[in-house]
Amino acid sequence: MTSVALATTSTLLGSWMLRSYVETADTGETRLPLGEHPQGSILYTGDGRMSAQILRSTDEAGASDKGPGTDRADAYFLAYSARFWVDEAAQIVTHEIEISAIPSWNDTSQRRRIGLLADGSLTLTTVEPVATTSGTSLATLTWVRYPA
Repeated sequence: MTSVALATTSTLLGSWMLRSYVETADTGETRLPLGEHPQGSILYTGDGRMSAQILRSTDEAGASDKGPGTDRADAYFLAYSARFWVDEAAQIVTHEIEISAIPSWNDTSQRRRIGLLADGSLTLTTVEPVATTSGTSLATLTWVRYPA
């Protein structure tokens, strides 16, 4: 997935629907920790605020019976709100988290590399590798705009 345009703050504004959540390990192996059809939304507002909600695929076997885990990749629901800003030169958005369903994320900054794809979708990829049960990986979330 190659970015076709440079992102600005105004590029991100609005509401987006989650299309996919993919983790890529150091080995190049990919996995779908939230299933093949995760649900989610992310909203960026003009006053520099954002919120995100992500839910494991509800069509996965047993998904409705699982509660939040201690590992972000095993949790079936994630939500947070934050202030945000875009480093246009680096093409990175920083979420300065104020409230999170994962308590250890409160008062932290989560940085994501921005990609704008030819089909109009948005990718947000972790800048720093995240710890998973099988080592470390980069997580890439692909978003599409909600229809007007």
